[in-house]
Amino acid sequence: FLLTITLWPDQEEALIATGFMAQFPDNANSRDLVQRKYQITTDITDTVGKVVLGQTLECARCHNHKFDKISQKDYFSLQSFFANVAPVDNIPAKKGAIEVAYDQQWAKWEEATKDIRAKQKAIIDTHREDALKYHKERYLTDSRAAIFKPKEQWTAQDRWVNHRLTNVTEEASLQAYFREKGESSDPKFQNKEIAAQWAELDKLNKELRKFNDLKPKTTSNTISAMTELGHADAPPSFVFAQGDHEKPLEEVQPAFPPAITDEKPDIKPLPFSSGRRSALAKWIASPTNPLTARVYVNRVWDQYFGHGIVETVSDFGKAGQKPTNPELLDYLAAKFVKDGWSIKSLHREILLSSVYRQASDYREDVHQADAENKLLAVFPRQRLEAEQVRDSLLAAAGKLEEKVGGPSVYPPLPKNINATNSANVNGDPAWKTSKDDKDHNRRSLYIFTRRSLPYPILDSFNMASPQEAHSKREVTTTPLQALTLFNSELIFDWSKSLAGRVINEAGLDESDRLDKLYQILFGRNANDDEKDSLQAFLDDQENVIRKKVATGKFEVNVPNGLKENIQIDPVRAAAFVDLVHVVANSNEFIYRF
Repeated sequence: FLLTITLWPDQEEALIATGFMAQFPDNANSRDLVQRKYQITTDITDTVGKVVLGQTLECARCHNHKFDKISQKDYFSLQSFFANVAPVDNIPAKKGAIEVAYDQQWAKWEEATKDIRAKQKAIIDTHREDALKYHKERYLTDSRAAIFKPKEQWTAQDRWVNHRLTNVTEEASLQAYFREKGESSDPKFQNKEIAAQWAELDKLNKELRKFNDLKPKTTSNTISAMTELGHADAPPSFVFAQGDHEKPLEEVQPAFPPAITDEKPDIKPLPFSSGRRSALAKWIASPTNPLTARVYVNRVWDQYFGHGIVETVSDFGKAGQKPTNPELLDYLAAKFVKDGWSIKSLHREILLSSVYRQASDYREDVHQADAENKLLAVFPRQRLEAEQVRDSLLAAAGKLEEKVGGPSVYPPLPKNINATNSANVNGDPAWKTSKDDKDHNRRSLYIFTRRSLPYPILDSFNMASPQEAHSKREVTTTPLQALTLFNSELIFDWSKSLAGRVINEAGLDESDRLDKLYQILFGRNANDDEKDSLQAFLDDQENVIRKKVATGKFEVNVPNGLKENIQIDPVRAAAFVDLVHVVANSNEFIYRF
């Protein structure tokens, strides 16, 4: 992701790869663009440190690292590799089916709204220069110094500020001038003409929002990338006192952390690039780098076993945990590099190993020798991750859509969540439920991730935080998780579908149904003791439901999707739905052994 933009500037895949660095939490309304640049480069530096190098560099932004030999100067020297980067979000994408569909839908919106937008433009044009000047004056002093400077005098820093300003300035931004003067109660600023224009603009804005449903619901026809705006020069980098960007100290140049290596960057500027990122990338991916390969293979190991060889997967420093098996870590890292950094070969190496194929059954001799199972003599039991819980329930219910690829989807949110409360300035809701019902059951991988509105089922089971680089999934056991599985109407609906599937596949014999249910959920048959307990639950639950039905105030929940030729007692079937719901909520289903 660092190297691709320099080596393959004309390849779309290479441009998209640089988008990894554009995942910083953004604030389009920030009025301090100089601070925003600092925040962005800080996030990139911290992310590269944790994700690639396994180092908690962020401490050194404000003071010399308390545990590792990383000084403030080292931190800002590393940050200077990114001093010239800027996000660009409007690079035209290659025209595939998705992009063509987007263009067609956008054209429909443009055609339907062209008169409204033309009227808005005509009003704004009457005071466009004043409105733009008003918009620019809302930025802080150091930002304005660059904004109002003639273009021929721009430095690399000024270029970044003005690029950012252009990216966050829209036609709607200029309406603030009309609103401020149109709604002002101060006689000095009151203007009847502008007040009338603002009233008309406000009316047109409401009319325009009526056509929001015509806009494409997902994706776009552009890609996002990190570029250097086509220039070789870079803004200067400084050590900042206490990490305050308004308190620069000594200027620094790009350099690798000396605590990690004594190599010096080989920076070769190009007409369109400073060459800094490619120099950093070549070092990061160098076989001589002691960290990158070890950090990566350790993350893969952690994903499979729930614990890395180094437990602190993003901290290989002194404050991190020592490796439980340093020889194994060295072996995997060396082989990873020798195999050409082949991720498939790494997975194959681990999955075919005897340690991965160990059973998870309790063994007294192992417990006595290694009570915490650090050496993995038995496979550690692990709870499914949030996405796996949802996908497994969908698959068991026979509802999982197998479609691969395409834009993100928006399954329905629970009724008690009002997504319109998070609408943007254009009135677009934060969550637009996908119209195609099939999209509601796509794999969780495709569910849109919004920082301010995480999908509830996934959020309950510790989905990765989208706020920052997420080193490791937390595994908590909370009442909310049980309540989510038990009380969610969506999950209960999946239980009804699973009950229908079991009855369709197993037939009328209840013992066969119980075996089929266990085969689907657990990959085994129910044993005799389990069958006795399940049968007792069915009988008790049937009696409970019959009593409720007798009052005339209870709606029976029968299985979904039953074949037409299957005749069942609806009350007994409703009890079976409840049984399925209970079994699907068991530990054996949401843990892997």
